Amino acid sequence: EERAQYSGASKLYIEDICDEFWYVYTKPEIRRQRMKETRNYSDEKVDSVMRNQQPDEVFFEQCSFVIKNNTTLSDVYAQLKEKLDQQ
Repeated sequence: EERAQYSGASKLYIEDICDEFWYVYTKPEIRRQRMKETRNYSDEKVDSVMRNQQPDEVFFEQCSFVIKNNTTLSDVYAQLKEKLDQQ
């Protein structure tokens, strides 16, 4: 079994210190647009960044909650509030 490991003196796995994992998902086309606008990345740089990321499916499978970050910050806050109110 593969586990994400923190660097440190002893073996400490992120699964040992987190109750659950949340994933902030943004559609690929929106990710691309945001990287170009906010970081001034070229298409080639954006392609490189996207290629080096894990597929979204990995996060969908391993995370207990997905925050959809495709619209506004207010929408993200609303999702977080709803999730935290359930706890």
